[in-house]
Formats: sequence, structure tokens, C-alpha cells
Amino acid sequence: FNSLTYVGLFVFWVHAVSASSPMTESQALQKAKEMKWFQDPQWLRLGQFQKQFLGGYQSPAESRKFFLADDGKTNPENELFATIQELFRNSKTIKSQDGRFEDPVACVFPARKLWLENKIGQSLPAVTCDRYARFKEIIQPNSLTYVFSSYYMNNPASAFGHTFLRINKAPSARDGERYELSDYGVSYAAMKVSDNPFVYSFMGVSGLMPGTFEINPYYYKVREYNDFESRDLWEYDLDLKPSEVEMVVAYIWELLDVNFNYHYFSQNCSYRILSILETARPELNLTASLKTQVMPGDTVQTLYQQPGLVTNVHFRPSVRSIFDQRYNELNDTQKKQIRRFAKSEFVDELVKNLDKDEQRKNLDAAMDYIDFRYPKEVMTKTGKYAF
Repeated sequence: FNSLTYVGLFVFWVHAVSASSPMTESQALQKAKEMKWFQDPQWLRLGQFQKQFLGGYQSPAESRKFFLADDGKTNPENELFATIQELFRNSKTIKSQDGRFEDPVACVFPARKLWLENKIGQSLPAVTCDRYARFKEIIQPNSLTYVFSSYYMNNPASAFGHTFLRINKAPSARDGERYELSDYGVSYAAMKVSDNPFVYSFMGVSGLMPGTFEINPYYYKVREYNDFESRDLWEYDLDLKPSEVEMVVAYIWELLDVNFNYHYFSQNCSYRILSILETARPELNLTASLKTQVMPGDTVQTLYQQPGLVTNVHFRPSVRSIFDQRYNELNDTQKKQIRRFAKSEFVDELVKNLDKDEQRKNLDAAMDYIDFRYPKEVMTKTGKYAF
């Protein structure tokens, strides 16, 4: 070996050692500045940053705890630098909005942590996140479904329908079956600020009402929409990678303690749910293709404009739809008896002068009518339904 060979080997060794050494906080900050990571579409999605007409950015998030930098709401670059510093140092904790919990930054912003780890190609300092770990243990995320609920005229906010996201568990290890009712639904809705419908409508249209995310078991959603409000549900399974599902779940955790201004015709339930999906896969660019007035039903078409995103569709009829179908299958005599039963609710009205098969169909239709007419009483077993 000559001297040049030794120099070459030394240079190679230096590069190898440098490549294998974990990136430090200062190196990450320097690289973020040089590469302008604050302009990365996924980072902008995580902060909900939107370009302003006169230049710059602003996030619609109204909760101060959602930002680590003092000017984080309007400065995605400073917010990025503050995030990098805190994720490397783990020296700061953030209280929940209700003041009940206090967690390290990495536990409050797991989606940001995932994004930064992907950027720097290494794991950040480990932190014990008991509440977030418990959250994932309960919901057991495996895939996602976009759910559209039909309109409900008794609630102005749902007059044009409603959409939410369902986090699906894997098929049961016991029998391989999917039990959708044990999944979890994530929705965004306006907080009730007044019982006056005119005040409620005005504040919703003008964007003066706070909007929040919430997560509930899917059976609760089915009971609320399918049964209490007689709304049909259409379920659209989405083709997302496991890493994308992981990012969505992490981002939902970040949003559960954050308020936004609810805009009935623009930044409503559908807009916010689509923005969550964009965080996992920024190239979807779903919200940019929406019209000025965002109708929940139209957002389903937005999903179909993305090739291969929707894989399967399922229909879950409401108790009203089930009753209507049973009623329409009856003959004229049976229909008259059902109508008389609806007025008197005497079971004898259902079985007079009918053969066994007709009696069975009448009784089935009557039970569906009771489920549709008195859903809360049936569920709580109160009054005449306390059996």
C-alpha cells in the first residue's frame, strides 16, 4: 500500500464513522435550516399551516399548547426549530387543556416525532408515554374507513350530512372475523354554545364556534346516528400503508386536546377529517380540491378522485330504513294493521285474521317500528319498554 491508499482508507473510515454516528440536536437544526424542512408539505400539514393572501403562513389551531414557539401559529420555521430542540432535550412538559395531565413534548406530539425521525433517519431519545401507549393499546389501529352519515334535519350542523373517520382493529385472532362495532370513530364537531337555533346557526356560519375532535367506540356512533337519529351510514375503506395509519393515529392524538374555529360551510367536519388524511400522505392534497362550500357528501367524490384510495364500500341502514323496507314488503292488509298499531300500539292489531307467516312479518315490522320510534326508551328500558 502506498501513502495515497492509506489516505483514502482514512477518509473512507471518517465518512463511515460520521454516517453511523447519531445526529445531534445542533446537526439536526443545521440540516433543517439548510434543507428548508419547514417548507416540507407534511410539516405544514402537521401544524395545519395555510398560506395567507398577503404572504406568510397561519394555522387555524386556536389552542396555545399546540405551538412550542412563541410565534409558532404564524411561523412554521420557528415552530420546527422549537420542536427539534424539545424532542432532542425532553426537558419540557405540557399540561393538558383541562389541567389533569402533564406529559413530555414527545408524548404530546407523537406525529411530529415520527416525522422528524423519518427526516433524520434515526430514532430520537426514548421517552415513556404511558397515556399514548394506553391509547394505542385500546384502539388497536390496523386500517381506516371514511364514514358518511346522511342528513339530520333536527340538527342544523348535520342538515347536509356528516363525515368522520373509523379506526379499524385487525380481524379477531380467535375466528378471523371483523367486528366493526368494537372499532373507534373519530369526529370533528362544533361545541354547543347556545340552545337558540338562530344564535347557533349564525355562529356556525360566521366561524365563531369552537370545534373539537372526539373519539368514541363505533357502536356509540352507530347507536347515535343509525338508531337515535335514523341516519344511514356509508363506510368507505381506505388503502393506506401501515406507516400512514400510524401517522394518522399519532396525529389524532395531537388534535384531541386542540380547538379550531368551526365554519359550517367551509372548515367543517369533512374538511378537518380530510386534512388528517393529508398529514399521512401529503400528495393526496384533498382539501385543495374542495369547493368554497364544503358539503360532506361531496367529499366522498373527492376520495374517489384519488386512484385506488377507496377499496370497498359498505352500507349500514338506519332503523328507519330497515322499517321502511319491511313495511314496503307487506301486503295492503298488513300495512293497515301496522298503521293501526302505530296509533294504538296494541299487539293484537298485528295478528288478526293473518296466517303464521304474515303474523311473523307484522311482528318483525312492529319491532323495527318501536326501535325507530323509541330508540332511547328501548336502550334505557324505561317506561313501557322496561322489560
